[in-house]
Amino acid sequence: MSKKHAKDNVFSPSLLISGWQKEITHYQKALGIVVPRAPFNRLVREIVNDLLPPGINIHMALEALAALHLATEEFIVTYFQLMYVLNDR
Repeated sequence: MSKKHAKDNVFSPSLLISGWQKEITHYQKALGIVVPRAPFNRLVREIVNDLLPPGINIHMALEALAALHLATEEFIVTYFQLMYVLNDR
């Protein structure tokens, strides 16, 4: 008879984590922005152009777009956190 090592019987919770849970964990640990800058800037410019009358163009400063980007991501994260808390009840 062979003896089993004690470490063979150790349960690892990481074995139960699925792909989407790993992705969530990755983004929770990330310190940077989640939404890439270029697609966000294009979306903002498209929305602004749709809201303005035809023929009017607005130049947006990069700092303004960066501030809007950070504020938008902060809003989205807070919104999802609140939805998680409300869903837990």
